[in-house]
Amino acid sequence: MSDIAENERRILVAIDEDFVITAEVMAKIDKYKQQVVDRIFETAKKLCNNIQNVEMKVGHGDPRNVICEMTQKLGADILVIGSHGYGVIKRAFLGSVSNHCA
Repeated sequence: MSDIAENERRILVAIDEDFVITAEVMAKIDKYKQQVVDRIFETAKKLCNNIQNVEMKVGHGDPRNVICEMTQKLGADILVIGSHGYGVIKRAFLGSVSNHCA
């Protein structure tokens, strides 16, 4: 039996804060990465202050795979994810996390 009520839905809101950095620079910016994560969590908590049963998680890896895996793992009914609004050509070269997850 699920731990949520029958009429409740699980909504996953994914924030893709992708860091592509060389190994040499990685050690120098760990503190910066944590500050970004902390600010994202702080903002999310403010936005969700009236909502019950909110969980926040951080995943590491290719955002396309991490978001899709987390959606399945959590049994989300809905995935909410933003898009940069790139055109067709830019999306073809850079890829699109939201298109992949859809």
